Parts: sequence; structure tokens; C-alpha cells
Amino acid sequence: MVGNNSYLYRIFKKGYRGFKRFPRYLIACFFGLKPFHVSTLDDKPYCLDIIEYLNKRKVTKNEIIFFKIGYSPTNNNFYEKLKEEFDEKQINSSGIYYFDESRKKYTDRFRNRIIFPVKSLNSSIFALGGRTLSETTFAKYINSPETEFYKKGNNLYNINSAKEFTNNDDEVFIVEGYMDVVNLHKFGIQNVVANLGTAMTEKQIDLIWRFFKNPIICLDGDSSGQKAALRAAERLFPLMKPDFNIYFITLPENLDPDAYINQKGKESFLKFTKSKMEIQNFIWDSYFQDVDRNNPHSLSLFEKKIKSLCNDVKDKTLSKYFLDNFTQRINELTPNLNFKKNKFFKLNKIFNPLQRTKDLYKSRNKFVEKELKEFSILYLIINNLDIFRKNIELVSEITFSNNLITEFKQKLIDYLLSEKFFSKKKLVLEDFDEKFGDIIGLIDLNAPVKIIAKNKNEEEIILMFSEIVSEIKKIDLRERIESLEDKVSLNLDEKLYSELLSLRNQLKGG
Repeated sequence: MVGNNSYLYRIFKKGYRGFKRFPRYLIACFFGLKPFHVSTLDDKPYCLDIIEYLNKRKVTKNEIIFFKIGYSPTNNNFYEKLKEEFDEKQINSSGIYYFDESRKKYTDRFRNRIIFPVKSLNSSIFALGGRTLSETTFAKYINSPETEFYKKGNNLYNINSAKEFTNNDDEVFIVEGYMDVVNLHKFGIQNVVANLGTAMTEKQIDLIWRFFKNPIICLDGDSSGQKAALRAAERLFPLMKPDFNIYFITLPENLDPDAYINQKGKESFLKFTKSKMEIQNFIWDSYFQDVDRNNPHSLSLFEKKIKSLCNDVKDKTLSKYFLDNFTQRINELTPNLNFKKNKFFKLNKIFNPLQRTKDLYKSRNKFVEKELKEFSILYLIINNLDIFRKNIELVSEITFSNNLITEFKQKLIDYLLSEKFFSKKKLVLEDFDEKFGDIIGLIDLNAPVKIIAKNKNEEEIILMFSEIVSEIKKIDLRERIESLEDKVSLNLDEKLYSELLSLRNQLKGG
């Protein structure tokens, strides 16, 4: 069998478009085929296209070198040179060329594509991924075909490098694409791998668990990414083991990890990942989205689906634990079991949140400034329902940083406009889902405004509300400014710089 360690690359000498001494790699061949020096490409039009694309994707010089990102040109005489050293069977087995029946000749599989070398655990290059530069090409990404020594479902992109990284949380991010890995690495996130275009397999998760106990699957925020995440959860759940976990992150809509971190920066990305969900909770929430709680048939199908998945867990101790946990949660879906009837929220008294909330949030120090101000806004609304029913537009205009709190805000609006409110004039526990009970408890425990909001008239309440909203807007402005400053430092773009100046002036103007 042909060896799997040698590879061909070429470094172009000239720089282009803002990069000094920008290295341009041409990865031409792997799998032990001897290096061949390709003729110069410096003056070819596609060189400009390569650099333009990498510039657009914000790929830096360091990442090009680290990952050995390259390019395979459309036309070269490499195959003829290979024939001088190897027979057709050997060349074909490399996966770089395939026999084109229509043209009756061997054709470069990766022609006109940017190349991402795929390495084994020992850092030997044994496969390629290729990204087309043409918008008309059917397949945006292609990978080396499977061979006797390369199986996509057994490997992960960048695992050779990621396994060397250790952290206290024993975490690794699993993303979809090569560019996700490259750009997260650019921001200093080294514990990241990609699944090589396949659905997550048992071999891949076992490989991950060799080095990390807490992998975090972080797929695209669009509908296809969310569906892929659920399919991965369903496939991996039966494989769960004691002392090992799998978490999921759902990014904002239409953002992948690459776009998110380039737009918002490392700190924002890492903060967002704190919202990760354990696999069992991710499955529950995903399934429950389609459940009609007032329909016994819908609830029955939901329960059957959940329990069937638990029964598939290979580790029987875990299977029992998951089943017991889900059964308890299913039993709590009946409102009469969830809540005590006719118990009103009295937020002048401390509401005891659920135990899991206590465990997560032991003190107000767990929350950032913006979150505490959001709690204050909601505290004012909940304790002054009549005032904010008359000023419902003020509530509607507010945006929150947390999806669950945003959902609670909408429930509050619906409640204020409902017949239930007009008949009760108070916030009644049984009218809200259990998860919102947690939120209300957090608000009452942690809202700083609670200290000064007592015995205030309507005008004073509205004034406090407006001031807090204004403070949150300033926080958002500062975050946007910091993000733009990072972008401008990487690319001195006139449009970005003008936007940055405008935001700074807004902040100064108060």
C-alpha cells in the first residue's frame, strides 16, 4: 500500500491585497506520491481569486500556514509526471484523480478548489477537502473518497491538533465546516474539530471521548443546522456513557460559528456557549416544540417517542436514569401537578426558584450588568401590571439578550391583553409554564431595582423604566463599538470606520 505521509506544496513569493509576504500554498498530492514542482502561478488570474476569497473569509496568514491551506489549479501536467513514478492503480487509489468515462481520461478530483489537508491522529496527511471557487459548481465542498486507510466516519478534521489542548472543563467544540475550525482557531480557540461532512458517528464520538469528556456540538443556526443537530442527538443519545456527556449549542439564525466569531468576537462566542444544553435537555426541548399540551394524542406520541429513545441507551444504568428523569417531567406537564391552584405571585416576598436554578445561580455575581438591568425591567413590569398594560408599547419595543426571557416577555404581553388578566388583575402562577416560574424567581432575587421601586407612583415607575432601557442601549452600543474596533483593526475599511465613528458619537450623545 502506498505510504500516507508525503505531500506536495508550493509557496508563492509575492504578497497581495494588504498582506505582506502572504504565503500561497499549493497542495497538489498526498498519499506518498512524490513531490512535483508545479510551474509558477503568480501571474495567473485564479491566484487573485484565491486570495480574494481567503480575504473575504478573514483567513489570516498564520492559519494558512498552520492548516496548510492550498489550491489545486484547473490545468496542470501533474498526472503525467506521476505516471513516471507510479502505475494507474496507485494513482487512482490516492483519491486525487478519478477516471472520467465521458472524456476517457483521469481527471483531477480537486481541480479549481481551495484545499484543506486532513490529518490523522499522528498528524500524517491522509485525505483532502476541497472548496470550490465557482458559484456554478454543484458541490461546494468535496472530500477524498473513502479508501482502505481513510474512513470519513472514523476521523475528525483538526483532531490531531485539538487533542493536545486541555482545559479545566474538558470541552471541545464540534463544528460542521473547515472554515469554522480555521476561524475559531484564529481567535485562539484551539479545542475545535469538524465532522468532515458526515453525520456524527459512533466512531467519531468515541474518538472525541478519548481526549475530551464534554464535547459541545455547535452547528449552524439555520433550520437545516438545527435539524442536523437533532439528528445527531438522536443518533448519539443511545451511545451515552457514565462520566461522559454531550452538549448542544444552537447559534442565532443564519449564523455559523465562523460568521458568529468574526462578527462578535471571541468573548461573545465563549459567553454564548455557556448556554449549552445537555443532550437529554436538547432532545426534550426539540421534541416538545411540536407538542400540543391540550391534546392527549399529541402528549401520548411525545411520551412514546421520548421513552423509546431512552430504551435504546446501551448503558442500562443511564437508560433507567434518563427514563426516570423524563417520566417525572412528563408527569409535570399537567397544570394541576405543576402548580398549586390560586397561588398568586407576590413579588414583595422572596420566591423560591426550583432547585436546579438554585444550583446554577447562587448569587447575583453570576450575572453580567446587562442581565441584571433586564431583570430590573421585568421586575418593574411584573409588579406594576396595570401601569404597563396602559403602556404596552413600551414593553413590546424591548429586546432581551436571552431567548427564554424574550419568550417570557411575549407571554407577559399576551397575558396583559388577555381576559385572564382583566378578571384577576394579578400574575397567577398556574397561568404560566414551569420554566417561566424559574425566570420569575430569578427576577425577584436578583433585580437591583427592587430596593428603590417600592411605593413609587406611575410617573416615577415609567421614568425608572426608561432610564434602565437607556442604560441597556448604551451597553449594546459599547458592545457594537468593541466589535467594530476589532474588525477595523483587521481591515481598515472606510465604511466600517465611518460606522464606528457614528456609534461613538451616539454613545457620547447619550
